[in-house]
Amino acid sequence: MAGFEVITEDHQMADGFEIIISKLEQQKAAIDKALSALRDLGGMTTETPSPATAEPAGRKYKISDEVRERMRLGQQRRYAHLHKTPEPAPVATKTKPKFSPEARKKLALAMKRRWAAKRAALAATKKATKKGRKKAADNEAPF
Repeated sequence: MAGFEVITEDHQMADGFEIIISKLEQQKAAIDKALSALRDLGGMTTETPSPATAEPAGRKYKISDEVRERMRLGQQRRYAHLHKTPEPAPVATKTKPKFSPEARKKLALAMKRRWAAKRAALAATKKATKKGRKKAADNEAPF
């Protein structure tokens, strides 16, 4: 039952607001009618400037055109500095060294010598490990 009473109170409150709004609208219409009659008697126009079109209360002084131009250019420079696009990095092209035919032959011979020395060192280590394995195998006791 208490919930039902709340609903009716809300409904009554809404009706009360509607009554107040309608009375205020009637008063507004009466005021507008009285204002238009007074304007007609005084010879004034019925158009009044709206607050949006009225001149804003602003500067107490006027900025000259030269100063405005300097301000515009300064702002453009600041904007350009903040929003400049980064320049793409130059592509580094790696160039191969150019050898003369004689230099290529010398380089090829040097590489052959290096690889021959490496193969010889590898073969020497393999022989040494094989000999070490044989000696270790001879010294072991059979099970």
